[in-house]
Amino acid sequence: MGKKQKRTIFLLLGALLVVAAAIAVLLLLPEKEEGGQDGPSFVLTDRPVDEVASLAVENEKGSYQFIQVTTGSWQVPSLGDIPLGKNKIYECSKTAAKISATQKVSDSADDNAKYGLDQIQGTATVTYTDGTSVKLEFGDEIDGGGRYFRIAGKDAIYAGSANALAYLTGQDLDLIDLELSPYDSTSSDNLKRAEFQNASGVFVIENIQSQQVTDGYGNFFKYRVSGAAQGYVDPAFFAENFTNLVQFRASSAIAVDPTPEQLAGYGLDAPQSYLLLGEGDSAIKVLIGRADGDIYYAMRDGYPVVFKLADYVVNWLEISPFDILNKYATAPAMDQVREVTLDIDGEKTVLAVTDAATRTGTCNGQATDAKLFGEMYQLLCSARPEEQIGSAQKGEQVAAITFTYNDGNQDVMALFSTESRKLLVQKNGQDLGLARRALLDALKQGVENLQAGKQVSKQW
Repeated sequence: MGKKQKRTIFLLLGALLVVAAAIAVLLLLPEKEEGGQDGPSFVLTDRPVDEVASLAVENEKGSYQFIQVTTGSWQVPSLGDIPLGKNKIYECSKTAAKISATQKVSDSADDNAKYGLDQIQGTATVTYTDGTSVKLEFGDEIDGGGRYFRIAGKDAIYAGSANALAYLTGQDLDLIDLELSPYDSTSSDNLKRAEFQNASGVFVIENIQSQQVTDGYGNFFKYRVSGAAQGYVDPAFFAENFTNLVQFRASSAIAVDPTPEQLAGYGLDAPQSYLLLGEGDSAIKVLIGRADGDIYYAMRDGYPVVFKLADYVVNWLEISPFDILNKYATAPAMDQVREVTLDIDGEKTVLAVTDAATRTGTCNGQATDAKLFGEMYQLLCSARPEEQIGSAQKGEQVAAITFTYNDGNQDVMALFSTESRKLLVQKNGQDLGLARRALLDALKQGVENLQAGKQVSKQW
């Protein structure tokens, strides 16, 4: 071997030794101080996530392992096939790769008792793919959150925040996916189907946006309801009560593989209600148990996990068919109607549709302004119940609105007086609910304005 070759080899060996020494120094460094929004933090380990082989946690809550099966794919053996939260997997793996503290509180083992480290209250061991490992030992909790801890075999004692140590001091339940909706998007427009049961019966809500349904009043309907109620879902009511279904989420997971006794305690041996979100194989069914203060116990069908749900997440438990149905009880699109007859105290007004596309028509045979005709039509479509009947007694009929369709069929909305001065609204002989007397006043004024060529208000 020539001198030149030997020199090259020696130089390469020297460079390798320097690199190896530098790596060793970095690995042996006890901490690295960094600045952050919460103040300085001490980074005790800083490895790429794909170098983390496993995390093993033991404490008073139990024990669990978090194992990287293949690069980027993790499992918790104690949870079996129970879905893990995607964000939780990311946060847990990141925590295992980069262990940090908010501050170093002592360099002396003499302070172990002061920080609860004379009697270890939990451990977390991170094992890397190269076979090395780091074991953390935990002491007392810190007022305001977090814990004191040390690296096993070393004297330095650190304080760690609750967030930074969450998965190192927690339990396998913390990794369970709390998202109970099959939908990825947070837009309620993506809610395709929801079925739920409550004391009033079973309701099925289906997305009908593609049908472009608009009624005679001008409401655009996104959803139809069937089951215990039949008709279109009131747009305002949907916005207030059902938009969160697409983001249906539990507050926490509290038990895995519950016993029959536990199920009975949670009211899940005989669930009082259920929610089925989505369609086909991707659908998720949630069983609802008993209430406990402002939470409900629940389970996802097919998985042995008990969840807590905030009461506002299951606000549909108390709704009735009256609540959910579109309050515009009869509001057909104008192109479906031949004429509308308004009868108030025996005096009839007939509005005949001439051209629905231009919203033109006649009033008692006389041509009317298209804008005013459209406004009057919307007013006639606005006859609707506003509240349940309760103990109100039906009196005499004071008005009737008869929609005659192109095929000759009819719908009749009748208004009756009550002792409470409110109107009882009836459709085709079926009592629907009560409305303010302002509806009758608006109908009278609307006819008068239409015939006088004045603006007709559809509000009442």
